[in-house]
Amino acid sequence: MFKSIEQVSKTINSHEVSFIDLCFTDFDGNLRHKVFSTNSFNLAELDGSNIKCDNLTLSAVLSTGFMNPFTTQRTISFICNTSSSNNFDWRSACDLFAKKGMPIGMSDFFYVTLQFSVFDSISFDTKLYNSFYKIECGNNSDMFGNLQCDNNKVNTTAGLAMLDDLFDLRSEIADTAQSIGINVVSHANGDSSSSAIISFKVNGLTLMADHLQLLKLVIVNTVRAYGKSVVFMSGFSKNENCAGITLSHCLSKNLIENHANSIVNLSSALCPFVSPMSLGGKRFNKKINWIIGKRIPNTDNFMCEYNFIDGICNPYGAIIAVFAAGKMGLGLDVNDIECTASFSDDLHIYSPDILPYSLAESLNALNDARSFALEFMSSEHFDIFLAKKNVEAKKILATINPIEFEFYYNS
Repeated sequence: MFKSIEQVSKTINSHEVSFIDLCFTDFDGNLRHKVFSTNSFNLAELDGSNIKCDNLTLSAVLSTGFMNPFTTQRTISFICNTSSSNNFDWRSACDLFAKKGMPIGMSDFFYVTLQFSVFDSISFDTKLYNSFYKIECGNNSDMFGNLQCDNNKVNTTAGLAMLDDLFDLRSEIADTAQSIGINVVSHANGDSSSSAIISFKVNGLTLMADHLQLLKLVIVNTVRAYGKSVVFMSGFSKNENCAGITLSHCLSKNLIENHANSIVNLSSALCPFVSPMSLGGKRFNKKINWIIGKRIPNTDNFMCEYNFIDGICNPYGAIIAVFAAGKMGLGLDVNDIECTASFSDDLHIYSPDILPYSLAESLNALNDARSFALEFMSSEHFDIFLAKKNVEAKKILATINPIEFEFYYNS
């Protein structure tokens, strides 16, 4: 939202801004902050210069600056790229991949929806004898969660709010998101009365990922201000059919089949990027249609909808992984790609037949298909990413879950 350092300086003086907040996405996809007093911060460094912060070097993107609506002390926030000897910067990778440009016939103008669930409170307990989550929302009561039990007594309850109780909350989220530069076009109820959808338009892969990160920041802070809790995890509700994040854009008839089939053929390898919970099999095997292509009337173009990205993912990593996977198929003859589509002249639907049920399975698939990941990360960083995720997989495999304990260890 800022075009020059002089404009930032004028805003600081006219609004008595106290702090500069440098936001960056870490290796795990979490939004982090380094905050500096305006009295000591050198504004000239906002021109893209390297700013030393502990073991990181930050480079602020001036055009991403906005007045932070959630701080008591007036603060201007900027999104930053990062660099260090042992850190992979997802945003820089996304920016570099985006600068290669979209193939001819593929639009980089996107319509994006983010679905999330809002509850009065959420509590978790993960003890072996008594593992559950309890959700409270509204005055009604309904069975909702399903982690597991103590002596066959299921400790999972949730009440669903009355229809559209979240209208004012969604409106405030949309209004706040608009104020920091996100082009929100609508908000709506989700598949249950406790879920909500915010939709926005954006031009470019990197800016789309920026706005997803910032929209989640707005949602979390607004929901907390209402004294409630928010969940972005897909599949949290039994009634939920949305993958969390849905992207839509225009593709030519000549591209859609190769592009979509290539993504679906690499679906198992994509799971570590688009479904970081890695229990993707539990959600994905609800038989979500991964990609839906609808012909735009009176044209040979299709509106392509991607419906498989988890709301808690790292948006930079997920977006570049998806489009790198699609790029792998664009140079091939369609007959060389295993067809996973069902379609008519006006509707194409692409869904994988088999998906991994564990992180370990998806990481094995990713290792076998590493060539597509090397489209956006170096071999060295790929090995670091794979090793880190393998540590997570081993911890999951080595942990006895409550059901295993009940079946095999509880005498």
